[in-house]
Amino acid sequence: MNQSWGRGAFASGRGGFNPSTSRDNHENIGYGLHHGGEFNTFATGADQENIGSGLNRDGRNDGLNPFNIEANQERHEPAQGGFATNRGGTFNPFTTGANQENIGNGSNRGGLSQSNVNREGSNRGGRGASRGRPRNPVTGNPAVNANIADGRGYVPRSRQTEELFNEDQRSEALYATVVDGDEDVVVEQFGQALFCLRNWEAAEFEPQLLTNVKERAKYIRPRKIQSLTLPLALDGFDVISQAETGSGKTAAFLLSIIDSIMKAKLTTEEYRFVSELASPFAIIIAPTRELAQQIYEQATKFADKTGVSIAKAYGKYNVGPNHNEIRFGCDILIGTPGRLMQFIKSGEVRVKNLRTLVLDEADRLCDGQFLNDILDIVIIPGFPGVYERQTLFFSATFPPQALIMTDILLRPEAVFVTNHQNLPNKRIKQDFIVAGAQSKLETLADILTAEADKVGGAEKIRRTLVFVNTKQMSDMAALFLCQRGIRALSINGDRPQYLRQQALFEFRTHRISVLCATDVCARGIDVKNLDHVINMDLPRTAFQYIHRIGRTGRITQGYSTTFFAGNEPLLKEIAKMLREQNEEIPETLKAAVAAYNVFGDDDSVAAPDDQPRGFAS
Repeated sequence: MNQSWGRGAFASGRGGFNPSTSRDNHENIGYGLHHGGEFNTFATGADQENIGSGLNRDGRNDGLNPFNIEANQERHEPAQGGFATNRGGTFNPFTTGANQENIGNGSNRGGLSQSNVNREGSNRGGRGASRGRPRNPVTGNPAVNANIADGRGYVPRSRQTEELFNEDQRSEALYATVVDGDEDVVVEQFGQALFCLRNWEAAEFEPQLLTNVKERAKYIRPRKIQSLTLPLALDGFDVISQAETGSGKTAAFLLSIIDSIMKAKLTTEEYRFVSELASPFAIIIAPTRELAQQIYEQATKFADKTGVSIAKAYGKYNVGPNHNEIRFGCDILIGTPGRLMQFIKSGEVRVKNLRTLVLDEADRLCDGQFLNDILDIVIIPGFPGVYERQTLFFSATFPPQALIMTDILLRPEAVFVTNHQNLPNKRIKQDFIVAGAQSKLETLADILTAEADKVGGAEKIRRTLVFVNTKQMSDMAALFLCQRGIRALSINGDRPQYLRQQALFEFRTHRISVLCATDVCARGIDVKNLDHVINMDLPRTAFQYIHRIGRTGRITQGYSTTFFAGNEPLLKEIAKMLREQNEEIPETLKAAVAAYNVFGDDDSVAAPDDQPRGFAS
């Protein structure tokens, strides 16, 4: 395929690929064909609100429509939205519109992409009209408008509590044995007798919380990180909790906070807590909106019927409805740094009752601009000081700079609960493939189409998360896979938030098999039965590698495949981590690292100075 570069992003001439022409204030994506048959895949034109696929002059729909994802579409029928193959046989994969029979196919006389999802209107450049009335993906009201597209009208939709419990119940058999595969953890900097939680009854949770955990979520027994972290957190200690990805860290801090709130509401002593308007007991900070939303959903699940209220606050959430949600009840407030700082500074969120501060993915929050935001939050007048609050840090990795920040944000007597290593989850089988920059897309498609042929169709392939290093490439990869008959979506920081949320929803519910993502999905995101992670682009650091592949292997065996072109320095760090875990180093990786003069005659690996290490003992 000829990929020619022109004006804008990838502008092409006749017969070429034009995947990502983007302009300021252009919210949605249109897909059209010129009469010569070339792609114009990501042209986002002014005032276009929705995404449509164009028709070429002979009436065949050869264009892709991969990002028109609206909520509430339950069916995917040929030629009627969904993953449709239209006359001419080409794949039209992403037209998932709410309650729409057909998205509509507009003719592009001059080859320009037009928006085909209008309210029963026609396209200025074509003759196609949509038969259905598209609905707001958040509220269900007719018409997606510019406010939704740029985030001004966006209100997140959350999964229902029963849906979350049902998801857990389907994994009950796995929960019974997953603890045995957890990495061992130890407690450091603690001079008192330790209490290890062997069963949930020993935690002395309030009855409804115990029911939610054991009977409804089917958490059979505490995970290893939970068994040591929970007693310390419940006793009010500051805790730094570090364990491998998928080890149950989120539940460790949520259960502690919810039980503490329930007990504080019941007591008549000085510690009593009474819910007040916009005055949280606990604030939980996450680095990404997707992770904040996920923690919010898990918190609402555990807190169901307990009388503990949960609220969220993050960027692109319409400020008015966000205020209303917080005022409705926020014993626990979960959000991202920027929005939380905005609300606390403005007085919309009051911190006079704040008793617990949690940093999830703390090492990421203690880096770069996130760190500046965190420091700005804790010095806001009235924000409880280090000795006036409990502070909890959680992450799978803790580089030295994150540990330095613990001296500022936690009390000196903070306790470490750690597995003593910054290494990948040992449930993940890691593989490596040589693929140059020009062949990555073909290699990716070949792997997935070969799997589709083996399992009896593209819809049956393993749920696969593909990581790339740029927003543009995530879009290109999704499009390329769609051309090859693989259902795929992209998610990145340039997407409007409702599209980012919808992409994750489609992936969680297996309506698509593949999600092509930047690092917005690298941390914390938990998708049940996510079997395969592919690093189409090699991450920049070993820590990124650990978190990326950690999206799989969370309660069952997971698989990762990493593409590399040559002797990238990161390869020796990955090889070192495999050796530390007593894992066999794949021959492809061994050959690449040997060329880098890392292996000796005995195949030993020297530890580079910048290799991630566990905590010093």
